[in-house]
Parts: sequence; structure tokens; C-alpha cells
Amino acid sequence: MDTYNSKDWIRPIIYFHKSDTFRKLLWFLVCIGIFTAMIAYLELSYLKLGEKSYVRNIPIMHNLLGFAISMLLVFRTNTAYDRWWEGRKLWGTLVNISRNFAIKVNNYLPTTDVNNRQFFKQLIVTFPESLHKHLQLEKQGSNLTKMRTQRFQISTIHIMHPCRLWTRCKRKSSNYIIRKL
Repeated sequence: MDTYNSKDWIRPIIYFHKSDTFRKLLWFLVCIGIFTAMIAYLELSYLKLGEKSYVRNIPIMHNLLGFAISMLLVFRTNTAYDRWWEGRKLWGTLVNISRNFAIKVNNYLPTTDVNNRQFFKQLIVTFPESLHKHLQLEKQGSNLTKMRTQRFQISTIHIMHPCRLWTRCKRKSSNYIIRKL
């Protein structure tokens, strides 16, 4: 990957013709240039458009439309980047909360309680994926929501309120309800 050096600005100008984009677009640019030259020749030679023609203001319209379209593209790009950055921040928050919850569960449960440790370990891992599926409005019938292990089964993950996760977990004879992660 080439990195841009702001002190060496002449090199990209000199080697512009060797760039991949330029080589791919060269023939399209040549064809559009020839087409534009043909239209200009027709306008000047055969149609005899002069200073008093209403068609002479068309370049101004193209400039204004080009400016408007470029502004729309800039706003759209900025909005997309803002949404991506917001998602990245929320994902980081989710990772930090999951990590802190795992640390708290690790400190709260006794070291001899292997079953509950395994249960919470798999529950914490499945939560981001089930949250993703919920936010994408997918059906809840995937492998994540009906995960089976040796001693317990997570039957369904229901999100009833955006701030609360309700999970019903069945384990041999007892039911666990985890309210808020």
C-alpha cells in the first residue's frame, strides 16, 4: 500500500499516467472527449449558434447542477461516515460492557461452579450476535437462540424493551431469568 507523503507532492503528478484508475478510465475519457468535440463542431458549424441563442446558457446550468450534485455527494458521504463512526463507538461500548460483565460474573461465582460459569460464558458470547439479529429484524430461529450444550439450553432471547434483555434459560430442573446485562 502506498502512503501519501505531503512533502513529495510532485511524484504523483509525474507518475499520474501509471495509476490503475487512469489506465482503466483512459478509453472512456477519450471516447467522451471525441463525442464532446463532435457536438461542439455541430453546434458551431451547422447549427450556427451565436451570442443571441438561448442555448448559450446551458454551460451555466451544467455548472450549477454539478455543484449541487457534488454537495449532495459530500453530505451523503459525511452522513455515512458519521453512521459508521457511531456504530463503531456503540460496538466498543458493547465490548466493554460485555467484558466488565464477564469480570463481575467471574468474581461473583465461586470457582467450583463450573456449570454456571460455562452458561454465562456462552450467554455473553451469544448476546452481540442475537442483538445484531434483533436490530436487523431477522427471525429468532437461528442457531444462536436455540443453542444447546451438555447441561443447559438457551431457548429464546426476547428483547421486550430496548434497555432490557430478557432471557429465559432452562437448565435441567430450574429456570433462570436474566433481566439486564
